[in-house]
Amino acid sequence: MRNGDGDIVWGPDPRLTELGEQQARNAHLAWKEELRFGVLVPGKFYTSPLMRAIQTNKLAFNGSTFPGIEVTIFDDPVSL
Repeated sequence: MRNGDGDIVWGPDPRLTELGEQQARNAHLAWKEELRFGVLVPGKFYTSPLMRAIQTNKLAFNGSTFPGIEVTIFDDPVSL
């Protein structure tokens, strides 16, 4: 099964591109800035089982900034 074009992988479970990783890091920095102003932090994060979703979650909401927050991976959105 072909899994990309040599530059970008599009399936069946692609990882984040460098741009996607940077966007997730930028989201993390934005959250850190908002935390300084007392923004409420979710008590739980839900993510898709796809690799790019898990990677985004880890980069954007890493444990050092969001300690103790539970991450739940759902492969069936109906069960939410």
